[in-house]
This record gives sequence, structure tokens and C-alpha cells, in this order.
Amino acid sequence: ASESAFPPAGFAVHAGLPILNPDPDWNPQIETRINRGGNKYTSGRGVILDLAGRRPQLGYPLRFLAGTREEFWKHLRFFDSIKGRRNPFWMIAPHSSFNVVEFGIDFIDIEPSGAISDIDDFVDYIGLELLADNEIIIREVDTVTVQGDNWRITLLEDLPAVYALGDVRRTTVAHLVRSAIDYMRETWHTNQACFVEFDLVELLEEKEVEVEN
Repeated sequence: ASESAFPPAGFAVHAGLPILNPDPDWNPQIETRINRGGNKYTSGRGVILDLAGRRPQLGYPLRFLAGTREEFWKHLRFFDSIKGRRNPFWMIAPHSSFNVVEFGIDFIDIEPSGAISDIDDFVDYIGLELLADNEIIIREVDTVTVQGDNWRITLLEDLPAVYALGDVRRTTVAHLVRSAIDYMRETWHTNQACFVEFDLVELLEEKEVEVEN
């Protein structure tokens, strides 16, 4: 197989796109950016903002340790396959976003935290990292409702199984992303280990468009 085949070999796949899920470097503070493009117009004494997109986009500067040359080579193949900013892929947030109470075949019950509207407004996909083989499951969110003392996140597609809480290492937000830059940073600390840095930006909509000449 080509070294730049897409999706690259050795990575989990969802909906035909690879999933990037390295353990981040927790020494520095984990950063998340929120960006929203648009235009600003002056009208008389007022200012009009014309915002792009249905909501802001999240950005992740992701830094992680490749402890061996083999591990570095795996992530270099990943970056070659996405061809800089060209190909989209999946990423699940490095932290756990929810305190799960129960898993169903098509729902996840969580403890309330913050405003329920935040999930409706900002969470399009949920990611589960299973303890068995570090398998990643990604599902699109359908609705979020109050269910007794908890909130219920209903999924558009069933989970592969009804998981026990002990089966799942992490339940968090998943994002469809692209690289925000056309290069990957690497900082070597020994002849075997280096830090790898990706700069990612969330995609709110992915579609083909025709550009007129």
C-alpha cells in the first residue's frame, strides 16, 4: 500500500475517515480556541456583524510524545495521508467531557453540568474510547433531553453494544477536523523520542462546491 494512502493503515476509521487519538502531552496547559469568521459593517452610528456558519469553530493545538521512531513514522504517515489541509479526519477531545450514568443502545445518560443548551448548540458528535484495544466509537448526536435527574443524549445511530461503565475509558466530544496548517512540527529530544504537534480546526460542514471560472 502507498505510504500516503487515505485513510492510512493502522488507524481506526469512522464514516470512511481516519481517527486521530494520541495521548496528549499533559505537561503544558491543553488549549482550545474558539473562532468564528464573518464581516463587520458600519451603518450610521451602529455596527452590524454578519457571522459565518451556524456556530463558532473549535481549534486544537495538539502536542503529543512519539516515544519511538516507529510511533513517529506512524503519525508521519498519517500527516502525509491527509496532505496538509486537504483531507478531513476525526479527533476526539483529549479529556473526558461527561460524567456518564448509563449507556443504552441508542442513548447516553449523563450528569447535568452547565446548560443543556450548550450540548445542543456545540456538540455534534460523541466519542467513546473503549478499554478493550482502545477502540474508538463515534456517533452523531440527535437530541438532548432531561431524563429524571440526568440528561439523555440520544444518538442517530445505535452503539455496537450496551456498554457497562467499566467498559469505557473516556466519553467525550468528537470533532470532524482538518489540519489548520500544511506542515507537522516535530521536536526531537533523543534519537528515538520526539514531540509531534498538529494544529487542528473543526469543520462544521463538509461538501463539494463548484467554483466558477
